[in-house]
Amino acid sequence: MDETRIKQLESEITKLKEENQKLKDDIDKYLKDFESIQKVLPLAIHLYNLDKQQNVWASSSIEKVIGYTPEEFVSMSARELAESFHPEDMAKIAPFVKDMRELKDGESYEHESRMRVKNGEYRWFHSKTVPFSFDDQGNTTDIVGLSWDITKQKLYEEEILTQKHLIESILDNAPLIIFLFDIPKMKVVWVNKHINKDLGFTPDEWISFSPEEAIGNFHPEETNLIVPFLLRAGNLDSSNILEHEFRIKTKDGDWQWFFTRNIPFKRDENGNVIEIICVAQNINRYILAESELKKAKESAESANYSKSMFLANMSHEIRTPLNVIQGFTSLLSEKVIDNSQKKYLSYISNNASILLDLINDILDLSKVEAGKLQINKNIISLQQIFNIIKSMFNTKFSDKGVDFIWNIPKNLPENIIFDELRLKQILSNLISNALKFTDKGSVTINVSFKAVDSRLIDLRFDIKDTGVGIPETQKEKIFKVFEQKDGQDIKKYGGTGLGLSITKQLVSLLNGMISVSSIENQGTIFTVLFFNVEHTSENQNLLTNNTIFEFNSAKILVVEDSEINRVLVREFFNGTSIDVIEAENGEDAINKLKINKVDLVLMDLRMPIMDGYEATKLIKIDEGTKNIPIVALTASVIGKDFSKLKELGFDSFLLKPISKNLLFMELSKFLSHKKNSETSENISSFNSISKITCEKEFISRYFKENDSFHEDIKEELYPNLLEAMKNHFVEDIEKVATLLRKLGVDYKIQCLIDQGALLLSYCEEFDIEAMNSSLDEIYRFFNSIINQ
Repeated sequence: MDETRIKQLESEITKLKEENQKLKDDIDKYLKDFESIQKVLPLAIHLYNLDKQQNVWASSSIEKVIGYTPEEFVSMSARELAESFHPEDMAKIAPFVKDMRELKDGESYEHESRMRVKNGEYRWFHSKTVPFSFDDQGNTTDIVGLSWDITKQKLYEEEILTQKHLIESILDNAPLIIFLFDIPKMKVVWVNKHINKDLGFTPDEWISFSPEEAIGNFHPEETNLIVPFLLRAGNLDSSNILEHEFRIKTKDGDWQWFFTRNIPFKRDENGNVIEIICVAQNINRYILAESELKKAKESAESANYSKSMFLANMSHEIRTPLNVIQGFTSLLSEKVIDNSQKKYLSYISNNASILLDLINDILDLSKVEAGKLQINKNIISLQQIFNIIKSMFNTKFSDKGVDFIWNIPKNLPENIIFDELRLKQILSNLISNALKFTDKGSVTINVSFKAVDSRLIDLRFDIKDTGVGIPETQKEKIFKVFEQKDGQDIKKYGGTGLGLSITKQLVSLLNGMISVSSIENQGTIFTVLFFNVEHTSENQNLLTNNTIFEFNSAKILVVEDSEINRVLVREFFNGTSIDVIEAENGEDAINKLKINKVDLVLMDLRMPIMDGYEATKLIKIDEGTKNIPIVALTASVIGKDFSKLKELGFDSFLLKPISKNLLFMELSKFLSHKKNSETSENISSFNSISKITCEKEFISRYFKENDSFHEDIKEELYPNLLEAMKNHFVEDIEKVATLLRKLGVDYKIQCLIDQGALLLSYCEEFDIEAMNSSLDEIYRFFNSIINQ
């Protein structure tokens, strides 16, 4: 071999060595890089020889994934490998293991299974198997397996699946129909199973409906609302909810009411809502219940109206004869001189008043129930109210031999803003009730107050008696309508069971509360507390029913279908300058006005042929009569609100039974008059501070300085005053009035003349309340002078 060839071979050998070294270096580099990749990737990589049925190599990263070192994993037999899989999973993957030899180049096999790792727990792995080498026939001899831990993913999937099943269970079992509606397609794309219960359709049946078929299932009256409603839903933002009520037809053809709420669910790339969730609640039974309730309400209102009409009729029918009884009793008392006869007339008048009170109780109860009772607050004097109530009950307490005691704090505010009528009614009811059940001992009224601020007080009344008491089990019953204490002696105590019920409701209307405490056979205390009562230093000057008027010449038309009522009104004006003409009904009144010029019309409301409403309407639209004042006369008080009467053309109204004083006082608003000179300076009567009180300092000094005046008062006036206070006989009171006038004339003291004249006028009118109140005032005045 020549030298050239040898050098050539040496060069080739050197080059081959260099290439081998480079290849070795590349392999080492690749192995090193592969080793680095293994450490980074959470993959278990192994090489499995199908002939040996054993792993021949494992990546170093396998320890991180399953806990076994590569050596430990490679040393595991095929049986040990098979047993490491969960039995349920091994049964699924075993058939594929047998077919591994048939894997072709580029094919792979993937599965998910649980494998027991070195610490003994099963973990989920996703495995991918690919062929690595083949024999001469092309069959796979070695495979490479790659596995990574998916346990967390599986747990998430299981949790999601659980939540999905939970949501599906809730949706399918919720008492609601829940739709997923595709707006562009105008079609339901999903609905829960509850639709079958409410409408009879399966979810698949409802989803299969075309838009036209679906809309056809809505009630015809609402069909035209459906499409606009759904289009509006497409403009909802995430905070909006669209609500409506629809009727939907069931599979059986019935109609059911549903309340629907619609919220956005899915939007397109432009932010437009393309899918909404519709929740429909079946409210059919509520609609039916509401309908039944409406019918029941209408029925109740009809019944209540019938009751109100009955009470109005009853009021009218009873008040009409009462008007006659009280009116003619008052007129007769002016003419009767005999004291015994006057006393009999007082019994008639008092019992008529009792009957009137009973009617008022029933009517008040009805008005409270109907929410028609009006609360009218004005400036009132507490002391005056107490005086009035004292005068109302003094005789009754005296006759029964029961002490009537008032405890009133000296610093009690003089005037409050309150409903005078209702306060009198509440106190009168409670005092009357206490007296009724007290045969001996006393009834005590304790008045107290607590300042809330500079303007408001809490006002308290404790009405305490020493009567029969109330058992603990009966305390709540006494406030119920038409109920009384069990075992109560009806013959002895009487009553209807209305007084306390009305009292409780009145107290509540006046922002107050009432409570009762009692010990059987020892007595009872009713406590009434009014909250936030406004007090004031202002006085309210009112004309009262004791002002005496002297009318100038005038003509009035009395329109009344009851002849005896017309006679009564005519008698009231006997001896005055008022000329009375009469009409039996509205039509008659219209005809009388055509031929008579009158200054005022007294118009009854309920009359045959033409009632007072129609007659008033015709009078007020006639140019010749529209300015004539019309005063309504009514015995039916249910719902009679003056504001309503005023709208109908009436200028005022009077409630039957009417008294002469009230009638004159009302007419004084419309007819020219002058007040009686004898009492002109006593307009305020017993409801305000009289002139005698204003001149206390003068009379007191005169009493000290004039022995004769001193003796006349102490020896004559005062004893007779005490006698009148004790017996309350009209003749005794008249004697006191005469003595007062005589003292005034003898000693030239005008206020005594006026006070005597006023008291005498009360006696002539047989106004018991005014007489008693005036006596109380005169007694306090002279008692303070004598005992000073």
